[in-house]
Formats: sequence, structure tokens, C-alpha cells
Amino acid sequence: MSDKLSRNNKAYEAIKKRIMEVEYLPGETLSESRISEELGMSRTPVREAFNRLVQEGLLQSKGSRTRVAVISIDDLRQIFEAKQALETMIASLAAEKATDKDRKTMQEYIIRMEEMKKRIAAREPSFSYMKEWKPLNYAFHEDLYRIAGNSRIEQIVDTLNQFWHGWRNGIMRIEALSIRNINEHIDICAAIVEKDPKKAGEAMKEHLDSLFNTVKEVITTFGRM
Repeated sequence: MSDKLSRNNKAYEAIKKRIMEVEYLPGETLSESRISEELGMSRTPVREAFNRLVQEGLLQSKGSRTRVAVISIDDLRQIFEAKQALETMIASLAAEKATDKDRKTMQEYIIRMEEMKKRIAAREPSFSYMKEWKPLNYAFHEDLYRIAGNSRIEQIVDTLNQFWHGWRNGIMRIEALSIRNINEHIDICAAIVEKDPKKAGEAMKEHLDSLFNTVKEVITTFGRM
């Protein structure tokens, strides 16, 4: 890989990471000069990264102004309709295909999630839901796709998730929503343990309906501020 391509990719990955982790807020204006200074590189790779991220929909450009994309409620609805069709299928397939070993893995997730609920309720000073849920949730979904045996759908859903995950951190700070989110994942795990495809699909649909309504409310409340 040439030095130019390497610099362009480094700028792209760095800016994308900051968008996904909400270091750059939805609607925030980004300038080439500011970002190049932050990243310690020239404006050219930053400009190329901006162009790429605009094409992917993570940045929006109007005239000379570039900002982090603000998702509309209609965009959100379309994304979650697609997610629901794909992820309910994945949950059902996982329940259908789960081996005894896979079912044991799901039982272990239930134990870990129940423990996390207790720690949230106890308000342990050293416990960070945001820090501990993220790797657990990631591992759970990786296992879900592995058991279902469909990495293609995983790639599609990952792309869809890019467009709304900027709101995730705000949602995760709300304790009541954290408990509800964990309970919904426990229901999915339990259905897979029971090898009940219908129940697993319904549990995933209920989770995604709940998540859509929560993200919609957050965007409506804070997205226009």
C-alpha cells in the first residue's frame, strides 16, 4: 500500500471511529483544518476521508460545510424495518440450529446478564454499564450470527447500524432502559436455549421495536437542539 493510501485510510478510520463513538456529535460541523490538526496530518487525507464518509452517509456536505450526519425519523424507520426482517430471521435460525454447546453458551450469557442487572440495581460505584455491556453485547451478537450460520446478514446489519449508533451512548446512560435492554436479550437467549425458533424471532422483534421507539424518542427530543 502506498504512503498516500495509508494516510488516507488512517484518516478515514480515525474520523469514522470518532463518529461511531460519539466524540463527534450528530450535527457537529467538522472542518478540514481542525481535524487535520487533531490527527496530526495534512488536510489532503482528511479531505479524502470526508469525501468517503459523505458517500457512506456518515457525514453530510452542503457547500463548504461538512457535518456529522443527523438521521431523520423516516431514515430510522427504514433502517429498523430492514434490521427487523434480517435479525428476526437470524434469531430464529440460531434457535433452530443451536447445538448443545451453543445452548450452553446462551445459558452462560443469561447468567452474565442477570449478574449485570444485579450490579446496576446495587449501584456499585466501580460498575460501568456502558463499559461492560459493550463487549458482552458484541460477543453475544457474534455468537448469534455464528450459530445461525450467516455472516452475509451480519455484514448488512453492521452497515445499517452505523447510521444510528451515534445515539447509543445517550440511551445507555438511562438506567431503566439498560435493565429493559438486558431483559430483552435474556429473552432471546432463553428462546435459543429452548430451541424455539418462533419464540426467538418474536423476542428479537420485541427488542427491535423497543429499541426503535427509544432511539426515535431520543432523536426527537435531542436531535433538533
